[in-house]
Amino acid sequence: MPLLDELLRLGATMGSSTDCLDVQSDADKTPRARSAYMCGYNPGNTNPADVVFNTGVVWFRADPSAIDFAREWALGTLALTDPFSDDQGVFNRLLLRGMFPVQAHSEDGRVIRARGALRVAPLPAARFCSGHLVWVQQAAQLGQCLSVHATFTEYGDAGKKWRFLEAGLWGLLPDDYYTEGRYLTFTPPVSPPDPAPCAPGEGVYVKGATPRACGGEDPSYKNSWVGPRVGNIMGHEALKRSSRLQSNVALMARQVHALRDALAIARVLNRTLVLPHFDCLCDRSEDVYVVPTCVHHGAPPSLQLPFKCSQHFVADTHKLQLMATEPTRFGMQPHKFGGAFTEPLRLRAHSFLDDPRTAAAIRGGVVDVTVGGDELDAVEAQRPSQRPRLPKGATNVVVQRELAKHTDARVLRLSDAEGAFGGWETEKQQARLFTTMMEYYLHRGAWCCSSRNNGNEDGRVYTKDPPRYKMPA
Repeated sequence: MPLLDELLRLGATMGSSTDCLDVQSDADKTPRARSAYMCGYNPGNTNPADVVFNTGVVWFRADPSAIDFAREWALGTLALTDPFSDDQGVFNRLLLRGMFPVQAHSEDGRVIRARGALRVAPLPAARFCSGHLVWVQQAAQLGQCLSVHATFTEYGDAGKKWRFLEAGLWGLLPDDYYTEGRYLTFTPPVSPPDPAPCAPGEGVYVKGATPRACGGEDPSYKNSWVGPRVGNIMGHEALKRSSRLQSNVALMARQVHALRDALAIARVLNRTLVLPHFDCLCDRSEDVYVVPTCVHHGAPPSLQLPFKCSQHFVADTHKLQLMATEPTRFGMQPHKFGGAFTEPLRLRAHSFLDDPRTAAAIRGGVVDVTVGGDELDAVEAQRPSQRPRLPKGATNVVVQRELAKHTDARVLRLSDAEGAFGGWETEKQQARLFTTMMEYYLHRGAWCCSSRNNGNEDGRVYTKDPPRYKMPA
């Protein structure tokens, strides 16, 4: 309310959230012809293509100009003729008409003039937050956000729900979700440093200037490249052109390997897997302009790489949630396996162990499991019997034997999961069902997208599948 009261005093008759991803460019009201992409509503801006208002949060004053606009917006939305249009498309089409060059209404430039008597306040991007700001730039932390809109999120409703779970913002869950069960989690592979950072002085925001993307390119390929400056190239070319993409694809192969092995150990121990907060070196986006910088078009070039990323950068969120609830709906129908029923592989988001709703017995009941290695740290050397150990490539028999004393532990945390599980010596049916489920739900993942013009396959880069498991005779 204090923010809205202030905008009222500045003369605003309407406010709208935006798709601006660069909070510095959004807050900079220095008059200029171009701002960051999707932030071009500041005074002086001349290019309508650089402006995207978002109808996630819209505020109207009881003023004739706002009432007339709302009526026209409603009627336009009820008469859509373009199958790719929607309420937001109509909103932008109407609002941007006659807005350029943008003129300030308030002295500080926070309220601008639009059609007729309409005075628009683009709501601050740092307070009315995009999904990219929260889950990519702020590592699922809320910062100054008054609202969070799950924009720039793939996998539809499943992707949005999982993002909210990761930020601790999903409330539609029963109490026993946070109090019951036994869990497994793991420390994921650590990302290498940015292989192609911005040059000194690049990527730094300069007030009144237009941010420019920087970094990411492979120097061995840069001089021979003759294609477009950014994006819309086939996947194999994108992989050659971007050092960051090369490193990210290699990192994702390791993340998928660790995730699969952790899922296997969770299955053997009948535990729910708490996913870790993964590292990434490349923004994953349907926006083809992410190549070669690996930073979303319009996001701040100063984005720190690597960054903590959402699970959907690693694996298909829709498939994982289906695997965790009803795997027999896709691929795992019992008639394919002689009537054998595949139990769900239950999951929790990385924030689960830090969520205040999670029972103290779970948050405080973590038992660390050392995976591989012969050296003990100083703390462990003093109490070796209290810390279980698994060899790399442990089979189901070894996992059950080595962790038998910790059956009642609420949480087992693996020091490393990449290569932690090697396969099954027994339980042939479990082995068959699990490996088949991984084929359906986890393997053959793709980083997306470098092209929209060359076919779906050509615009993707695929990660390498983990090595096969040992199976019972």
